[in-house]
Amino acid sequence: GVTRNLNPDVAYDPDEIRKYLRYLKARNVNMIRAQDPLWLSMCDEVGMMVFVGRYGAPKWKDAARHHAPEFDPSAVTYYKQLFAEQYMNSPSIVMWVLSNELPSAMSETGKQYTEFLRKCYEGLKVWDPTRAYIDNAGFGLGQTGDVNDFHVYMGWYNGTTDSTYKFRHDLRALAGVPSPPTQPMTFT
Repeated sequence: GVTRNLNPDVAYDPDEIRKYLRYLKARNVNMIRAQDPLWLSMCDEVGMMVFVGRYGAPKWKDAARHHAPEFDPSAVTYYKQLFAEQYMNSPSIVMWVLSNELPSAMSETGKQYTEFLRKCYEGLKVWDPTRAYIDNAGFGLGQTGDVNDFHVYMGWYNGTTDSTYKFRHDLRALAGVPSPPTQPMTFT
């Protein structure tokens, strides 16, 4: 969540946020997800990179978690407004997220979302080529966008942090979906 599991009494205290961000940086964490304006301001100040954007399905037309909308150019306008109105002036933002944990590219709905998000990405990359894009954070398998963001939930669903070893191979091949030749991967 927005408070990073901090005590609610300190989660919006600028001094505590600064301390927390410095703590993360001291442990070689160089990027976090953040959307709250105070947190973004503190990330700008401390020099913590941020990725930000839409969590869940886009709030556009008839889009829903299990229903991919048909693309039209107003979808790109939706994302431009979302990003520009709230976040464009924050120098710590280095990556836009178009959606989060929608059905994977292995399902029919996931394939439809992949095509929708690909068209959005193509329009947005022309608009802001300075930042990287994640199409479907967690479950998109990097089918479009610049980064393959993978949600592994260490210690929750997937055992201990030692179990990251199982991700040493590109899971897209196991899922039967193509892998772009070069694409960075994030684990969140």
